Amino acid sequence: MTEMTSLCADETRLMEVELVFAEPDWVWHKTVWLPMGSTVEQAYIQSGFANAFPEKAKQVAAMGIFGQHCREDHILAYGDRLELYRPLQFDPKVSRRRRAMHKQRVKNEHGSV
Repeated sequence: MTEMTSLCADETRLMEVELVFAEPDWVWHKTVWLPMGSTVEQAYIQSGFANAFPEKAKQVAAMGIFGQHCREDHILAYGDRLELYRPLQFDPKVSRRRRAMHKQRVKNEHGSV
């Protein structure tokens, strides 16, 4: 087997995964190459995020792939985008309820004029 054939065979056993962590004013992303069958946890470790940003790593509350929550033992697929989630600042249900109440209040105020 030639060196080029060997390289191509190795590339077919690797997969590309992008990791993303975002704050309101800062975004970090990194692409890593992992062996097929690698897990979310392995991608996180390989990315070096926790070593590079230990304070931000403490904020990671959960992880997901393209917006869908996943566990650390989830097997990744080629091209996955692994998102590192921070804790929610507000409960979405409470926020939705608050907006609906405000909208109703505004409607009632304008309707009674």
